[in-house]
Amino acid sequence: MNGATTTVPDVIRGEASSSVEKPLSRVPLVLNKRNFSWITERITGVIEGPAPRWWWVSFAVSTMVAAIGLFCLGYQISTGVGTWGLNHPVGWAW
Repeated sequence: MNGATTTVPDVIRGEASSSVEKPLSRVPLVLNKRNFSWITERITGVIEGPAPRWWWVSFAVSTMVAAIGLFCLGYQISTGVGTWGLNHPVGWAW
């Protein structure tokens, strides 16, 4: 070692300081300098606001279709498969 003044701990410390990653700058999550309360109001405004008229119309139509389906199911159970036009008895495995 011809006049080497660095010691092993100094070399290790030098390598460790150069291997530390620099923190990355983060892209902002909310653009246009808006705060998180703006996002909260924007999202919950859809849920907490009154339902539009088209929603009530589609709800009424789907409720009527479900009621007709339940009526048809009850009629099918009370009358039998004759409602399909299937009036021929079939003896399965006889």
